[in-house]
Amino acid sequence: MPANSQYIKNSILLLLILLITLISVSCSSKKKNKEQDGANYSASFNPLSRADPGYVQYLEKLSMLGQSVEMARIVSGSNLSWRTPASPPDPDGLLKIADNWINIHPYSLLSDGGKGTFSELSSPQLWSAMHSAGFRGLFIAPTSTAGSVWAYDQKKSPTGDDVIQYTFSDVVGKEESYRRMLAQANKNQALLGLDMIPAATGLGPDFFLAARWHKDYAGVYSMVEVDKAYWDLLPTVESQWKGKALDSTQIQKLSEKGVIPFALEQDGEITGADRGWAATGLINGIDGANRRWLYRYYYSPEHVVINWEDPSATAKRILSGSAVREVGMLGAALLGLNLEPLQGLEPEASTAYSGEPALSAATSIGREVRRYGGWTFLRDELPLSHIASFTADGPDFIYNSVLSPATEHALLSGDATLLRFMIDEALRLNINFKHLVNTTPNNNGISYSMPHLLDLANHNAQSGNEQSSKAESLRAEVISQMKEKAGDGQDRVPFKNERLLTTSAGLALLALDIRNPEELKPEIKKEAEKGLFLMNFFKAMQPGIFMVSGQDLVGALPLHWQAMVDHVEEWDEGYATRGAYGLLRTSGSLFVTKNGIARTKTLFSSIDEQVYTQGSMVNRLGGFLKVRSNLGLARAETLGRIETKGEGSVAVLHKLPDNGGYFITIANFSRTGTNETLNLSPFKEQIGSIIKAENIEDNTKNPSVNGSQLNVSLGAWQGMAILLKTK
Repeated sequence: MPANSQYIKNSILLLLILLITLISVSCSSKKKNKEQDGANYSASFNPLSRADPGYVQYLEKLSMLGQSVEMARIVSGSNLSWRTPASPPDPDGLLKIADNWINIHPYSLLSDGGKGTFSELSSPQLWSAMHSAGFRGLFIAPTSTAGSVWAYDQKKSPTGDDVIQYTFSDVVGKEESYRRMLAQANKNQALLGLDMIPAATGLGPDFFLAARWHKDYAGVYSMVEVDKAYWDLLPTVESQWKGKALDSTQIQKLSEKGVIPFALEQDGEITGADRGWAATGLINGIDGANRRWLYRYYYSPEHVVINWEDPSATAKRILSGSAVREVGMLGAALLGLNLEPLQGLEPEASTAYSGEPALSAATSIGREVRRYGGWTFLRDELPLSHIASFTADGPDFIYNSVLSPATEHALLSGDATLLRFMIDEALRLNINFKHLVNTTPNNNGISYSMPHLLDLANHNAQSGNEQSSKAESLRAEVISQMKEKAGDGQDRVPFKNERLLTTSAGLALLALDIRNPEELKPEIKKEAEKGLFLMNFFKAMQPGIFMVSGQDLVGALPLHWQAMVDHVEEWDEGYATRGAYGLLRTSGSLFVTKNGIARTKTLFSSIDEQVYTQGSMVNRLGGFLKVRSNLGLARAETLGRIETKGEGSVAVLHKLPDNGGYFITIANFSRTGTNETLNLSPFKEQIGSIIKAENIEDNTKNPSVNGSQLNVSLGAWQGMAILLKTK
């Protein structure tokens, strides 16, 4: 992007922030007083069968739909929607200024004095270390208020995923702390990223008002009022404050009565997420009528799915309000979208799987955010065949399901077959790699749902082609390899909901057959560091955004159950991947997060120490990231995969932008060394003749060149980045 264009874009963001601040400042103190009064009111309120009008009014002011009206007024009738193009997606615009990011899950970050995540991330020492290591973006999610007000108790969320309001959660802190963090980002020429409201929310004010039949709130969610004649077909629910999932028999009977569809497209997809229909108890509405509802849930009945296509457009208004708030009011450049609950949320048809209304939602949101000067990142794991349609006019970036979990599995098993297959598939489908976000595992573990293999096996099964058969057998083999490594004894690594519940560092240890990492010998720790670095190196040396988790930078290990509970029977295995860690030395004396998560063990020291320690994870990775930025690798074109002979080997050829030459990323995920002869003859028309091949980390160990061939020697768990000079 030319300098003047970037200046214009930054100016737009600044003007939008200033305008919204001026509009909102007059009512900010009034809003704080109302929220404080409302919280006191809620705490002393005794639930009644019929909602108290005062409490309903209070919730309406807190609701996302209610606040979206104020957000819309800021933009409607102004020129704010007409300053930048809504189409097409613009990955290059962001990649030129922020190609390397850190991803922080705030619920696992230790903060000095328990002040909140934003306060910890406002540290000048942190931003100095990040800048020195080559990071130009910080993505923090989830940050919004989460939990439930369904039972008047305003229950706190343990994970932050069940979002119920626009406002920041207590875990991350106040807006003043966010502004200080934003100022540090600006000072260090970096950008911030936040999540938008997800497509499945918690049981917050909006759901409370929907179930009470208040105004048009029922249009926000995928919910159906059940005629009293069919109440006997619903499950027994303890109280009006509970939701209970329907079993298959109940769904069948209600489908036969025409209350709900027999099946939805998404019911046949394996994502690891439990989903279906849930029933409320008997609820007394605002109008005095008793009702029972069915609603679509995702993961659990505490996560209710929005209805993007309802004619009231209430769900659209909520997400639009989120875009205005995040980009305009908060100055976030990159917005994360979580739309998987909408994938295939349509009655099952005989035609091909559409993925709607997620595609329509992603397109609409992507266009709107670009109008405000921001970029969007779809965080859902998609089959590769869907990526092109989503990036045509939708989000600027998409989660890289080409490399994940293929890279993680290559590290775990020493076998890169899946990784090579996925890269070949992406090339076959002409996927533009610079639209992809190359992430490393975060708080949810490692997904093994592999939607592309399922897509090939399930949706192409009728053709009986070889690719479908190969995909099915490959998925079965990968799952089998993973489960064998995970073990089945008392020290097994949990595999739940299609996810292996370990961290990246834990995965490297698992590859070394270490399932209980409580006591590590120095030589084992050193080997685990090599494996963790290799996985990050391979993902970093590909086009697109590189986004490393804070967990990886400190080598966070899985949290042991004894850190949280007295008896293993009380242990929620989901917390294994959510152990607390600190990024700075100042957090060294802290042992629990603000929301009660215990500190876990780590392989490395804090990043402000590592960045100045030769050979450390952050120091070494930072060296590659600086080269990545200087060469413009994030904007490169992937030309093809180069054949390799080693079981754990994979090599990819890229064309650098701005006539920068050609680049090879090669890695050996095997526990034994390999000598590779890379034959570039198939690419000779594209790249010409090779003059020199330079190892960018150590130019005293350059690969030897023999015509169109390169000879590369790699040790166990070793990678190499090679810059080609051609003519």
